Amino acid sequence: MSDIRTIPLAACKLAPENARQARGDVAGLMASIASESLLDPLHVYLEGKVAMVWDGGRRLKALKALHKARKLPADLAEGVPVLVSEKDAACRQSVVTFVREGLHPAREFKAYKAMLDKGESPERIGAAMGVDTRRVAQILKLANLAPEILDAFEAGDFSLGAAQAFTLTDDHERQRQVLAACQGWVQAPRVRQLLQQGMTSPRERLARFVGREAYEAAGGGFLVDLFTEGEEAEAWTDSGLVERLATEKMAKVVEDLKAEGWGWVEVLEPYDFGWGHGYERVSGSPVELDAEEQAAYDAAAEVLEHEGAGVGELDAAAETLARLEAKMEAGGLTAEEKAEAGVFIQLDAGGLLTIRRGYRKRPEATGEAAGKKAQAAAPHGWGHTGHWHMTHIATAATRHALLKDPAAAYDVLVASLAWEMSHAMPRGGALKLQARGVRVSDIPAEARLAGEADWTSVFAAWRERLPTESFEDCFDFVVGLPAEEKAELLALGVGLGLDAVELRHDQRRSEAWRQLGVFMRRTGVDLAGAWRPDATFLARGTRDALVEALSAEGVTGPQKARKSELVSLLAAKVAVSRWLPGVLARQVAR
Repeated sequence: MSDIRTIPLAACKLAPENARQARGDVAGLMASIASESLLDPLHVYLEGKVAMVWDGGRRLKALKALHKARKLPADLAEGVPVLVSEKDAACRQSVVTFVREGLHPAREFKAYKAMLDKGESPERIGAAMGVDTRRVAQILKLANLAPEILDAFEAGDFSLGAAQAFTLTDDHERQRQVLAACQGWVQAPRVRQLLQQGMTSPRERLARFVGREAYEAAGGGFLVDLFTEGEEAEAWTDSGLVERLATEKMAKVVEDLKAEGWGWVEVLEPYDFGWGHGYERVSGSPVELDAEEQAAYDAAAEVLEHEGAGVGELDAAAETLARLEAKMEAGGLTAEEKAEAGVFIQLDAGGLLTIRRGYRKRPEATGEAAGKKAQAAAPHGWGHTGHWHMTHIATAATRHALLKDPAAAYDVLVASLAWEMSHAMPRGGALKLQARGVRVSDIPAEARLAGEADWTSVFAAWRERLPTESFEDCFDFVVGLPAEEKAELLALGVGLGLDAVELRHDQRRSEAWRQLGVFMRRTGVDLAGAWRPDATFLARGTRDALVEALSAEGVTGPQKARKSELVSLLAAKVAVSRWLPGVLARQVAR
């Protein structure tokens, strides 16, 4: 219900809901009112004797300026025409003003904030504006950004997505620090990365293994992104707690397995694909499940086949299947047989724990067969996991160097294409013409290089910009890029296409590894400067490999020391030297 009436100018005040907030020059409007009077009434709602102008802020500013200059038209001296509405109706109508005027979103944020500051609840604001409470919460979160962040957003320095990323913290000083750290390159993935340092994604392997309920029960905190849906909307703020809980849970698994009577339990690395080498499965007499166990087995199998099952359900189902299958396969072993055998447990990259019971060492080969086996194993003192680790380090270091050197990336691309064209059959080289991106969270912490998060952020930023509807749109977009951005995109694509990683030391990719050496020399990769072997890596080495490494570093006579002592001694030496193990040293020496 609205009505038009006349109200003294002194009783009119700008309402917080006013979208424009009366910005800009009003000289032209003053001239129009002075000659033609006020053609449109001010839109107001009443608060006591005060008329709150929610639409017409510039007219109000012009009227007050004319009054101050004593040039107000005579017909307005006693009062100005206003259209009075109910407050809720006025708020809803102000949404139309946002759309009609094409105002910057920052003005909308501030208008909502002004209503909150006047004592309106988010529910009432949502009802008045015709939006749900989640949308109100999002807008108020944006309105609470540091003034410098809002001003930079309104000035067009970065996108709405980047502004939303800043809301991950309410600490204005931290927001300012991140803005400065971005150094003019303010992209949503980069802002999120900086604000979530020291946090854990619930999708990471240790978080999945621990489980949300256990983490929360231990006092773990959460950071919720109001602008993201699903599991990605949450981060766990205490990564140290996640690691401690995972260690404790794994220790409990080991304890329970030993209580079953197994002679040993070995915890494998996530990417240890050669775990069964040299072992054989011990089989006992088959054991049948009772009716209750069979029902539990069938229910667990059904959960694993159900696409909509949650992470917790999948983990519980997998554990049930592993336990019951172990009973069926190894339940018939005698206590002596179990004491001579053991268990491998492995937490994979997805956080799923696999338990493999009933393994024992194969009998040692003798004679000529033993000599061949020793000769084949001699060059590989760091195992399959160590070999994967080293080849990953070399690949990642070269990828990072390519991102920084577009000219080298161009040479790598053209040379690789030329090499493939010069041969009738594919050569199996190091460069694949695809750029899918690599999730750093899937790489064990000890195998990550310091710069890996940088290029994944660059990749995420380009993914936000690149058109995905059609190749034609993408082509036109790339053609229109400035030269320096084309060069960055080329370097990123070549770097992401690089893959010379080898999963096993006995399954080499000689052509890819040879090409990687060429790329490393072209980009000037310094492997010794990019990565230092730590105790975690060195512990994977055999005693012979550790002694040989210490000898290379000038340390003699430690042959009788325990392996843990050899690891500590070598770790201290290589931390300040440029020593590299195995395949990396040979690559550098090429």
